[in-house]
Amino acid sequence: MDEQAAPNAGPTHAHQYDATALPLGMRVLAGGINTYLRAVALSSRHVVENVAPVHKLQLDEKPVIILLWHERTFQVPSITSFCPRPLHALTSRSRDGAIIGNVMRKFGMLNIQGSGTGAAANKQTNPRKRGAQAYRAMLQVLRRGESVIATADVPPGPAREAGPGMIHLAARSGAPIVPLGISRAHQIRMRNSWDQLRVPLPFGKLAMVFADPITIERDLSGALLDEIQTQIGAGITGAQVRAERLTGEVSD
Repeated sequence: MDEQAAPNAGPTHAHQYDATALPLGMRVLAGGINTYLRAVALSSRHVVENVAPVHKLQLDEKPVIILLWHERTFQVPSITSFCPRPLHALTSRSRDGAIIGNVMRKFGMLNIQGSGTGAAANKQTNPRKRGAQAYRAMLQVLRRGESVIATADVPPGPAREAGPGMIHLAARSGAPIVPLGISRAHQIRMRNSWDQLRVPLPFGKLAMVFADPITIERDLSGALLDEIQTQIGAGITGAQVRAERLTGEVSD
């Protein structure tokens, strides 16, 4: 449904932030986050495991969908150093999502804005979140042989539970899903956030662990979808546990 077709659906400002045209205050905040994350990256020692399958697919101009847990959002930018093909980051059109999208752009990622609704919300997706438009944009990107990175879990949760949206995208596009775990040796855990977001701290080790690509069949029955969601969730968690072991992760 287009926004113009729903004049009585309530205020729209909550989901109308564009990462390419932020108000001045938000641009300043995004710039500060970008500077901080660059300092963190420069002061960290990087360890990467099992990136070869992703490299091979990308160098063959075959797309991949990289999925991680939402709590690791601020640890993502370093991935651009290990991906030889254009990488499109999915973020929401909320204020926070637009700031994150702006930061990702400064690290060389392209940005697609739009989102669905997590199961904990117990309601249908708000069309103003532009989830359908984002889905179509990602499909076009993947069909060009470029890749997408997104979180498998979406606000307001449940955290660390893979949703169906990206699985449907993989089935339709033919792009395999690559689970990703990211860990830093030192970070702060935001315990009041729905996902307990991890904010990285300078110095120490950064570990990125890629699981093997998972190809999704085009025909998804309800039972098969549930099985694949469980498989994807287990793949991300397994990669995450391995990354945390590599860093000896410490949080407050």
